[in-house]
Amino acid sequence: MNDLRGSLWRKWDLHVHTPESLVHQYTGDNAWERFIQDLERLPLEFKVIGINDYLFLDGYKRLVAEKAKGRLANIDLVLPVIELRLDKFGGTAGHLSRVNFHIVFSNELSAELIEQQFLNALSSKHVLSPEYDHIRTTGKWEALPTKQSLADLGKLIIETVPEKERGKFNEPLIEGFNNLCISLGEIQKALSSHYFTGKFITAVGKTEWADIKWNDNSIADKKTIINGAGLVFISAQTTEHLVKAKKALTDAGVNNRLLDCSDAHHFSDSDQKERIGKCFTWIKADTTFAGLLQVLNEPEERVFVGDIPAIMTRVRSNTTKYIRSVRIERKTTANISETWFNNEIPLNPNLVAIIGNKGKGKSALTDTIGLLCSTKQHSHFTFLSPYNFRQAKDNKAKHFQATLTWESGTSICKGLDEAVETSHPELVKYIPQNYLETICTELGRIEESEFDRELKTVIFSHVEDTDRLGKTSLDELVAYQTTEANARIEILKQELHDINEDIVALELKTQPGYRQEIENLLAVKRQELAAHETSKPVEMKRPDNDPARQKEIGDIAGKIDIAKNRLTECDKAIEQALKEQAQQAQLITVADKLLARIANLERQVQGFITTSRAEIESIGLQCDVVVKLTINKALIDEKRTTFVEKKIGIEKHLDSSLDGSLSHNKEKIKVEIATLQEQLDGPNKKYQEHITALKTWADMRTRIEGNTTSTGTLKYYVHQLENLAQVPSMLADSKARRLTKAKEIHKVISELADAYRKLYAPVQDFITKSPLAKDRFQLNFQVGIIDTGFIETFFDIVSHGIAGSFCGVEDGLKMMRGILARHDLNTESGIEAFLSDVTDALENDKRPGGKPVIVADQIKKGKTVASLYDFLFSLEYLTPRYTLHMGDKEMDQLSPGERGTLLLAFYLLVGKDDIPLVIDQPEENLDNQTVFELLVPCIKMAKQRRQIFIVTHNPNLAVVCDAEQIICADLDKKNNYVMRYVSGAIENPVINKAIVDILEGTLPAFVNRDSKYFPTTTT
Repeated sequence: MNDLRGSLWRKWDLHVHTPESLVHQYTGDNAWERFIQDLERLPLEFKVIGINDYLFLDGYKRLVAEKAKGRLANIDLVLPVIELRLDKFGGTAGHLSRVNFHIVFSNELSAELIEQQFLNALSSKHVLSPEYDHIRTTGKWEALPTKQSLADLGKLIIETVPEKERGKFNEPLIEGFNNLCISLGEIQKALSSHYFTGKFITAVGKTEWADIKWNDNSIADKKTIINGAGLVFISAQTTEHLVKAKKALTDAGVNNRLLDCSDAHHFSDSDQKERIGKCFTWIKADTTFAGLLQVLNEPEERVFVGDIPAIMTRVRSNTTKYIRSVRIERKTTANISETWFNNEIPLNPNLVAIIGNKGKGKSALTDTIGLLCSTKQHSHFTFLSPYNFRQAKDNKAKHFQATLTWESGTSICKGLDEAVETSHPELVKYIPQNYLETICTELGRIEESEFDRELKTVIFSHVEDTDRLGKTSLDELVAYQTTEANARIEILKQELHDINEDIVALELKTQPGYRQEIENLLAVKRQELAAHETSKPVEMKRPDNDPARQKEIGDIAGKIDIAKNRLTECDKAIEQALKEQAQQAQLITVADKLLARIANLERQVQGFITTSRAEIESIGLQCDVVVKLTINKALIDEKRTTFVEKKIGIEKHLDSSLDGSLSHNKEKIKVEIATLQEQLDGPNKKYQEHITALKTWADMRTRIEGNTTSTGTLKYYVHQLENLAQVPSMLADSKARRLTKAKEIHKVISELADAYRKLYAPVQDFITKSPLAKDRFQLNFQVGIIDTGFIETFFDIVSHGIAGSFCGVEDGLKMMRGILARHDLNTESGIEAFLSDVTDALENDKRPGGKPVIVADQIKKGKTVASLYDFLFSLEYLTPRYTLHMGDKEMDQLSPGERGTLLLAFYLLVGKDDIPLVIDQPEENLDNQTVFELLVPCIKMAKQRRQIFIVTHNPNLAVVCDAEQIICADLDKKNNYVMRYVSGAIENPVINKAIVDILEGTLPAFVNRDSKYFPTTTT
């Protein structure tokens, strides 16, 4: 029977004896009816039986007749089988074991033709066992094999032994048949008739064949017998016996296409292993003789000998992961005149290959499946796109709907014009043709591409559910597990920024121009002081007065001196008050900063408690026990209040409007002095003015000289020049601290890489253990620290237009690429050497004849040296990321075709998703050798664990992959746009012809090409 679903697993028992057999144990008056009922009660998976009544087809004829009457409706196919005894023997000289040889004929051959053209051709070719062949050669028995003649032969054989030994023999009919032998050559000669071309398969009995000894005389014949047979039959007691038997054949290096058969001689209720229904053989094929022939092409794929094939168990256990059928039809409201869809398409749970010529409806089917299953790649639809079936002006899709039914029986129904519901989970993984092309030809860095995100999806599928921590993607999981490390990096970056600010200031002081600038300012101050020295008031003597006036003037002058002394003391008090005012203001600021930091700390702790409470409680702890923060802000508040009060008190002393304040008293003293001076005569007034001017001059001289901390004074500049000698050591110390900080950041990044390695370990382990991934693809998966764009950001800050190592676009890029290429950024020593090389190139022109250069001069407008240093030493351009090699190439070195192969390998081979996988033309951009050597093995492996749909024009994928179902798509545009989907197995004659016509360009074209190829010799 040709099933629309293609090749399915059913049980095939190719060795069943009937009550017409020469040997059987079907006893009772109604044996035949009971036999037929036994067959009709077989479990549903039994679909094919081979009737083997040794040399005769009477039992086969009767069953065929019964089936024609409506009996055995549960059995799809009944095949005729002939069993012969070869003239090769095993066992011992005293007990020979005859090798059984089976011929399974096609049901297309009539029983009469087999009898006439095969059995009759052998009639005169039989010989007897060596110990009895004299009966034939002496003419005692010369007959064609019939039940009567065999019984006669049996009597003659039994009569050759003493009467007391005859009880050890079987009945004459059985003895006659068991001693009837024929050569393998005669069988092959009879089968060479044109009647039997492509209409038979041979099989040898494993147990009897194994009895032949491996010796110099028999080894060649022994191998010839089994290797020349299509199949090997056995009737095993258990599946363990089967495994052992297959291993023995494999170890012997001979044909191991082993099928278990019941060799039924008993009813199903017997305790004998040779009973109806005791068969462990499953065959994946149409229940036709052509399906059986396919077993010879793909024995490992098409035969399962055991309790139940794994795919059947998987489908039954995951009924929501396998699509049973798709129906596409018109809506009841449709008013479109064109037919388009009226299709019910049953689907195979393994590999479904969708073939057809261009524009014949292949993508229509896969797009529909993608729509119904909420694919995330709906924007890449080709058939159901706004440029095709969903055009705005002529939206044909609105007239049609589709229904997808899962093996669970649940269904999804949507109009073909409906949008994909993005909030729904993706029920199939759909890779449209243009989507695969797009992501494999994307420009830019892989880690930023859709290609990379697809790989991450596959990688995440290998993370155990228990390790996913409730996250739905690899990025979410990575972000969750690396939050604290990234927060630590941010803290280190801020500390690094403060160091860089110091370094920028120190580097400025190392520049030759800086010393010259300070020296120039010092020279100006010295000139100012020299000029001031020349402006010193000329000495004036105290005026001489008469004694009486002298005393009066002296009293006034004494009062003035006292007042001036008071004024001096008042100035000192005001100066001290100003210092104290500044000090209190500074202390208030410090207190405010501390209070602000405490507030931030409290917010951080509260945030930690909020985000961590559930996690802490989940491990059986109380949050308030784990986290305790004790802060006494009151002490700081008290101090701040004291500082504020002191500052307010000082401000009152400096407020000239307040009576009794220092400033108010100063003004009063000045008025007092002025009043006293008015009492002096002219000479004494001038003298007092001279004294005041002299004091003013001295005060100015003091201000010009200044001190080491007063900016813009002579002593300040002298101090600055003296300190320049210490700048190199201070700069070296700051740079050392900066490098230490960069190493700390690198260490955290390395810890992040370790976290990534842990997450990626499952997929790495899978690749290591998978011969196909490791050997065929040579996949090598690693996690490393990589540069994600250093050059781009570096030259966003550093100009190519300034003399230096990086002058010129091409030369500058070449210089930086060379530096990057020299260093391994994964190691601490590598990053230290890299930073050293970059800073050296910034400070010294590395071009021929180059000289030291100033970093600040190379910075672009709007950028700063500090921002460059922050970028360089914060290592923000480094990130942990996997690097995947295919052979000796990294991903970003692969061609689009190689990337496509790699991505498909990940979907098919590495990905652990078990939802259906739909791929539209995976062979696009791939050569046939790559398809055959890499893609085909991946598909074969993947179809063992998930349902796969492949749209293809490549026979390697449809035929070499042994697709369980072929769907041939055809759109008849001439007859009102009728879409047809014809489906079935490769062995289905209709499908087989379609494959040849569509994929091979018709059989004559294939034969023509095949005839032009030279045969290859395997060494």
